[in-house]
Amino acid sequence: PVAPVVGQSSVLVLTGPEHMRQRKLLLPPFHGERMREYEDVIVDATRRDMAEWPLGRPMQVQQRSRKITLEVILRAVFGVEAERMEALRRAIADLMEPINAVTVLRAALRRPSAGRPTGQFGQALDRMDAVIYEELERRRGQEDLAERRDILSLLMQARDEEGRAMSDGELRDELVTLLLAGHETTATSVAWAIERLVRHPQKLKRLTQEIDAAEEGGGDEYMTAVVQETLRVRPVVPIVVRVLQEELEVGGHSLPAGTRVTPSIYLTNRNARVYDDPTAFRPERFL
Repeated sequence: PVAPVVGQSSVLVLTGPEHMRQRKLLLPPFHGERMREYEDVIVDATRRDMAEWPLGRPMQVQQRSRKITLEVILRAVFGVEAERMEALRRAIADLMEPINAVTVLRAALRRPSAGRPTGQFGQALDRMDAVIYEELERRRGQEDLAERRDILSLLMQARDEEGRAMSDGELRDELVTLLLAGHETTATSVAWAIERLVRHPQKLKRLTQEIDAAEEGGGDEYMTAVVQETLRVRPVVPIVVRVLQEELEVGGHSLPAGTRVTPSIYLTNRNARVYDDPTAFRPERFL
């Protein structure tokens, strides 16, 4: 929910050819095969943190999952330099701290703007930007840049059809979007998945059996179904906000260009005309 507020160009303003240019520049670092290279990073970060989870007493899972996903995204984006990123971790934590449902709703309903946030939020953003720009300058001076596989290095090496690289401002925007939206949304989904599975022990048992079988060459169909069903009943983003660029007719009502519309992901996923027994947690519906 934070990324659209703090992004400057790539999140809010880019349209047409410039948007397509950046999209093409972003494709190579996020190729499917390259994403699979981060599997060990994810497993290692998860096991390290879970070793400290308390046993026999309640805890807030989302705080734990956020710590894990932040560590993963930092290592995927910056590589081994993630070990030096304590200042960035603190700045990101400061940005996420004031976020709550009311804040998100107000931000979503405001008219889109490229203006920079102020107050405590803006100060945390300034600190994060300072770390990012310092890292960009340092990274450009590294002799092994062409051999590096982290996302930042790949983005810095990317070129469009005219041989142009991303500017520091464009790189900053992409990194902010990755760092904030990339770890917060995943952390929330992971926490909800655990919540749903703990409350449905038979589903949890089936999932763990599939995971055990995967070590002997089994598949991950049920795990995928659990992820999909979790996102259906507990969507991370309950609504999206769009401003119509041209007239649209919905249910017999004519909405003129410029109208702000807020499609509800939450209500769509709980529509009985779309899903049988829509409030039930049934991963099997996706098999």
